[in-house]
Amino acid sequence: MATGQSLRDRLKGRKLDDERRGVLPLVAFYGREPKQEIARNTMYRQIETVMNQAEARDITFFMGTRGIAMVDANSSPVEYLVAKGEMDSSRDEEGMAGVRFHTALKIRELIDGAQVKVLRSPSLEGAGGGGASTSAGDIRGYQLDCMKLMDLLKKSLEKPWLWTVIELVVWSDDWMDIRVGVKKLTPRQAAERSGTIEALHFALDNAAVILGYLPPEDLISRWPRGCPRMPPLMKRRRLVSRDAGPLELRS
Repeated sequence: MATGQSLRDRLKGRKLDDERRGVLPLVAFYGREPKQEIARNTMYRQIETVMNQAEARDITFFMGTRGIAMVDANSSPVEYLVAKGEMDSSRDEEGMAGVRFHTALKIRELIDGAQVKVLRSPSLEGAGGGGASTSAGDIRGYQLDCMKLMDLLKKSLEKPWLWTVIELVVWSDDWMDIRVGVKKLTPRQAAERSGTIEALHFALDNAAVILGYLPPEDLISRWPRGCPRMPPLMKRRRLVSRDAGPLELRS
């Protein structure tokens, strides 16, 4: 009995101590010297201003493998899908949007590197001209590497038209039917748009496997039925391009 009474007394005493101490306000944990506090509040106001301006201009921030990237939804269809959260779907595992975005950026780099263009003052003897230290041989070698990888992609993609989708959307910034305007889409338009995005997802996943960014088993598990259908818009464009040739010749 005495032991029970002693225990109750101790608990009662601890409760009184807690009540005397009370709960510390947040400022006790986060408070700083006046100058530091002013600087901290200024920083938060600046961040809020930047975020509000970014939202107004349809700019979002994307967490990638190399850090945070600023994505302008109006710059290209790829950035648009990333900013709108449509570079992946509910069926995807977390992180697939990042894999596809990284793959798209790599393909842009390859196509750009494969272009025949004049570079800044290359030195034929290997000594840098105009501030550059890259030899003509190095430039040519990099260009050939890009060409080889592009050729590998074209030959290894499951269907030939997948490269056309990638080239149109990723490199040429062809919006196809991806952008959604003010007008509400009809059920048919919405379904066709979903088909275009699905085809782009598969094309980028297929390319990610070839480039070593995605294990082959992930592609199989994500796409158990294999390659989706060619987007209707691409079919219509093909028909138009085939019909235009003979007509032009006759005229």
